[in-house]
Formats: sequence, C-alpha cells, structure tokens
Amino acid sequence: MKIELLCRGIVESNCYALENDGEAVLIDAGAHPDDIDAALKKRGLRLRAILLTHGHFDHILGAEAIAEEHGVPVYIHEKDEEMLSDGMKNAYSVFFGGQWGEFRGAHTMQNGDVLSIFGEEIEVIHTPGHSEGSVCFKVGNSLFTGDTIFSRGTGRCDLYSGDTDKIRASIAMLDTLPDDMTVYPGHGISCRLGDAMKYARSV
Repeated sequence: MKIELLCRGIVESNCYALENDGEAVLIDAGAHPDDIDAALKKRGLRLRAILLTHGHFDHILGAEAIAEEHGVPVYIHEKDEEMLSDGMKNAYSVFFGGQWGEFRGAHTMQNGDVLSIFGEEIEVIHTPGHSEGSVCFKVGNSLFTGDTIFSRGTGRCDLYSGDTDKIRASIAMLDTLPDDMTVYPGHGISCRLGDAMKYARSV
C-alpha cells in the first residue's frame, strides 16, 4: 500500500489517498471536488470510498460531490453524522456565514470497526475531543489522526461538541500505541507518534 498526500483543501487541510493496485481510499475531502478529481485522474486511481476523520467543513467540503461523481460510499462516525448537514455545527457558517446543503446517505462507523475496502484493514479508533465523533484510522503502522493530534499540538476544543477533557482522554489512549507509528494529521506534516506525543501530552 502507498500513502500519498493527494492535495490540500480549505485552510490547508490534508486529503490523503491510500493506494493499492490502482485503487484508492480517500481520507478526508476538504479540497474542491475538481482538485480531488484531477489528482485522482492524474494518478490513474479508481476511488473505492471516502473516510472522514470528523465532520468539520474543512475536512468534508468536497466529500458529497466526489462520492456522487465516483459512485462511492462516505463513512463518518455516528456522533458526527449530524455535522454533514448543518453549517453551524460543522463550523462553515460560523466562519463564512454561508449556507450549507443537506448531505444524505453517509455510512456511519463506531469505535473498533474494521473496514476492509481494498485489501487493507482500516481500524476505526474513536477519539472524541476535537469533536464528539472524531476518529483516527489505523492502517498497519500508520495512524491518520484528523485534528486530534498534529506533529506539534492538538486540535481545538472550542467548536461544536468539542471537549477538552475528552481530548485529553483520547490522547492518553493514543499514547498506548507504539511510538514508531507514523502519524498523518489533518493539517501539517507527518511525524512519529512518539514525537507528536511530546507536545500532545501537555494539553
């Protein structure tokens, strides 16, 4: 399996592609749909699914259009499903004051689910705090953390359903994973989990 930063979206959110034998799974889709589609076509990838680490606008902006264009499912944790159709809860209206359309047909996930989509097992780890339904995806020795932890910090907890105590508990749980795992965060650069934890533990 190959992991590639496919493109960056609104407010520099990371959109990753997990590639395997010409097929791909997208992790977060905060970029413009045309940018995502162009990146997939440039690499000759057949999209199989879109996995969302949480429901904030900068990670879901292009998800519905890309899912419809490619005929693939979108997965989000059940606690963040409501954010897909609510511009106040996903913070789009908070920052931009615009309207947000209704998103239909997402598949929901729970902690411990294992998604076998394209020959790789993707484990869902519920990590509430940045939002109630934030998750990390564990794929082998790789950890896609969304906005739970970054290379030098953690996600904010002052938006809808954020909770500082819960993100502290989520960080403590992630701290039990091997230090040599590679973290692929929702913003910024990848790093070793052990290095990220040096900053995350101080929250």
